[in-house]
Parts: sequence; C-alpha cells; structure tokens
Amino acid sequence: MMLHAITVDGVWVPWSTWSSCDVTCENGTRFRMRNCTGPFYGGAKCPGPDKEVEGCFPRMCPIDGVWNLWSPWTLCTVTCGYGLRNRSRTCNGPFYNGTPCPGKSEETESCNTFSCPVDGDWKQWEEWGECSVTCGKGVQTRTRECITPLYGGADCSGPAEESRNCNDFPCPIDGVWTEWAAWSECSVTCANGTRWRDRNCTGPFHGGQNCTGNFYEEEICVTKSCPGTRTQCNAT
Repeated sequence: MMLHAITVDGVWVPWSTWSSCDVTCENGTRFRMRNCTGPFYGGAKCPGPDKEVEGCFPRMCPIDGVWNLWSPWTLCTVTCGYGLRNRSRTCNGPFYNGTPCPGKSEETESCNTFSCPVDGDWKQWEEWGECSVTCGKGVQTRTRECITPLYGGADCSGPAEESRNCNDFPCPIDGVWTEWAAWSECSVTCANGTRWRDRNCTGPFHGGQNCTGNFYEEEICVTKSCPGTRTQCNAT
C-alpha cells in the first residue's frame, strides 16, 4: 500500500528588525524582510510580500545660520575731527544644531576725519595808548590781535581797534597882557614932571600862570622951561 505526502503551505517566519533609515535626517525610508518557510508537497506559497518599506524621519537636518543684509551705516558721532560710525547685521539661524554665522555682527569705521573749522579768536586788548594831548580833549586808542582762523573757520568779528576821548579838561591858559594904554598927560605944564600908563592882564584861566611884570609904568616928562621961578609953574 502506497502512502501519499501531506501538502504543507508556506509559513512566514517573523519579520526582521527594521533597517536603519537611509538618511540621517529628515525624510528617508527603511525596510524589513521576512522569509517564507515552505511550501512543501505542493502546498500554497506564503501570502503577502516578503519586504515592507516605510518612511522614516530621524530628526530635522541642521541648518547653518545665514547673515541678513547689513543695516545702513549710522550717523557719524561727530561732524568733523575724527568720528566713528557703525552698522550691524543679524544672523538668520542656525537651526537644529546648525553652525552659527561666521564673522562679526557689527562693523565700525572712521568717519569725518577732516579737521573741524576753527573760528578766529581775539586776544586780549592791549593797554590804552597815550592820549594825543595832555589837555583839551584828546584821543587814545588800543588794539587787539585776531588769532587766525583755521580750516575754513570764520574771521574774528568786531573791530581790531577802538578809541576813546581822554584829557578832556581845559588846558591851563596863562595870563596875557593887553597893550599898554596911552601915556597920561604930564603932571606939570613946564619943567620936569611925571606921566604914567597901565595895562590889563587877561586871564589866567584853568590854573594858568599870572601875567608877569608890572601893570603900571611911570616916567619923567620934561615940558618947556617955566618962565620966572619954579614956583610959578602950574601943576596940571
């Protein structure tokens, strides 16, 4: 008597573990396999696939920082005489452990390095000069010097010289004699007599000196001889 073999269908062994993701970050795939044991003696094959594939996402990929555009330069700290200005930029990122932006986030540079204008400046006034006269309203002056402006600065404003009145009190005027008056008549009409004359002093003024000399003069005058004795002469 002949024995017939029993048909045995194929049987899946358990799935293998999942393979590693084919990328280290973001979207990738992984797979697993299984083997079919059998079939035997005309049994049926294992149903279904022997390989499965699925998406995997281990982590976000690192994104390095990227610089944004530089900001405009700031205003210079001074308008002249060596100042500074700066500008800045921001780093977009990094993300997910990416590398920070290389380089500096701020820059500084010199600006307005030309010299500032320096306006002229007056030195102190000199002492007043001597009066042009010792009395009777004179003038005296004084001057000052302008320190030269530099780098296009403005000249000194105002006068470099000024004047003022001085010694405006009246000058002393000494007395001055007027002309002598005419001689008087002789004191007698005959023989020897006398006659006189005088003069006036004009002044002095403002502390001047008096007239020097006499204001009165007298001299002998000789008229005609008297007739007879001297006692007969008639006095004028």
